[in-house]
Parts: sequence; structure tokens; C-alpha cells
Amino acid sequence: MIVVIKEYKKNHNNVLIPTKKTKKNPLNKEQKQYNRLVSKMRIIIENIFLLFLKN
Repeated sequence: MIVVIKEYKKNHNNVLIPTKKTKKNPLNKEQKQYNRLVSKMRIIIENIFLLFLKN
């Protein structure tokens, strides 16, 4: 599983990207939960990268 920014989605299948709301289509409860999960995973990964950069 890979968490990346939207530009990389075209080249990879196993990508987690948060869903976006629009004016006509607000996020439902499941989409909000999914976005929270993706966000938590991204924070963990970014913190690991930060640890590598500090050392």
C-alpha cells in the first residue's frame, strides 16, 4: 500500500488518495472516515521520513 499525492495515482494501482468534496457533492460519513485513515497513515509515514532526515 502506498500513500502518495494525486499526481502519482495514474502510474500506480495501490495508492491511497483522500477523496475531495465539491459544492454539489459533499463527503458522506464513509468518505470522511476514509480520509481520516489516509491522513493518519500519511502522518506516520512523514514522521518516519523526518526521523531518517534528522539522522
